[in-house]
Amino acid sequence: MSRVKRTVAGLAAAVVLGGAGAVATALPAQADGPAFTASTENNEPASGSTPKAAPSSHSTEAALSSPGRYLVDGARIRTNPSTSATVVGYGYRSHDATVHCRRVVANTEWYYHKNNTTGVSGWSRVDVLIPLIQVRNC
Repeated sequence: MSRVKRTVAGLAAAVVLGGAGAVATALPAQADGPAFTASTENNEPASGSTPKAAPSSHSTEAALSSPGRYLVDGARIRTNPSTSATVVGYGYRSHDATVHCRRVVANTEWYYHKNNTTGVSGWSRVDVLIPLIQVRNC
């Protein structure tokens, strides 16, 4: 079992058993892809409507924050969830990150996170950073 799979499995067990203080579901890591794939729908009900039930068997509760990993070296960390926003730092595959929340902007998923190695906080896209456990919407 790879280190990432063991980490995800351990985090999922700790969360399910109440060790992390929140209920979340970690999906198994794939050899060719991210450990978590999030939906790009907004997940917020329209004003005055009833919230929709989750379409999958995974928990709808999300963690307040999650360990994350950079998928590329030189991942841009930006001030806002936009490719035109100012770059305030870079993430590398060897860096540790904490992902706090997600936002979908123009059909692109963004994560607000902190690069724990450099101390820089900001936004990165889903194609360069992923959380190991699903996080809440910002």
